[in-house]
Amino acid sequence: MAGKSRFIIAESSIKSFFKQSLQNVFSREQLNGIFEERRAAWNLPIATNSVRFIDQLQKEEF
Repeated sequence: MAGKSRFIIAESSIKSFFKQSLQNVFSREQLNGIFEERRAAWNLPIATNSVRFIDQLQKEEF
């Protein structure tokens, strides 16, 4: 059986980050910046780029 993806493992931390934000709506550029700043803290894989990150946010309905 395959393990959980790193995004799924980091999901609670990612949700917490956005819930704590005073901002409710983000531009693609802002999400790119958040991804670059927080990628290491969330332990996201190198293969994940900002486009995949944003797609996953939309898929998970953050």
